[in-house]
Amino acid sequence: MKEIYYRLINFCPTPDKLVTTFDFGIGMNKDIARKLKSIKITEKDRENFQKIAREQVLEISGFKEKNPYSFFEDTLLIKWIYLDRGKNIWLGDFGKVNSLEGDFSRDELTWSSSNVDNKFDAYTLGSLFTRWTHYAEVFLKE
Repeated sequence: MKEIYYRLINFCPTPDKLVTTFDFGIGMNKDIARKLKSIKITEKDRENFQKIAREQVLEISGFKEKNPYSFFEDTLLIKWIYLDRGKNIWLGDFGKVNSLEGDFSRDELTWSSSNVDNKFDAYTLGSLFTRWTHYAEVFLKE
């Protein structure tokens, strides 16, 4: 496995009059998620992921979040992505990472967003997830 595949769930950046939120989800095959959870990374690796997120996404977008990624323990798998902790804008797994062991009934691990009120926030959160998967693939190839 050398590539990370995921799918966007309810990503509709042009809501109609009935939709008042831009919240969305991301799903990933549970086998890929398990593999990412099995790969240990160092504090330096985590710092590099945070730096990439700041330089390639957040600073360009005007956000000031210093450490947008929250990793599961010392592994490559993320639990949360914070766009703005002060406004409580994030993409999170709601503890589902813990249930990847044993009998996991769903076919995928999902992350859901919160307080995404506009297209720009949705796009930026999606970009942070994409940056993480792009650089995480390097660890899969080692």
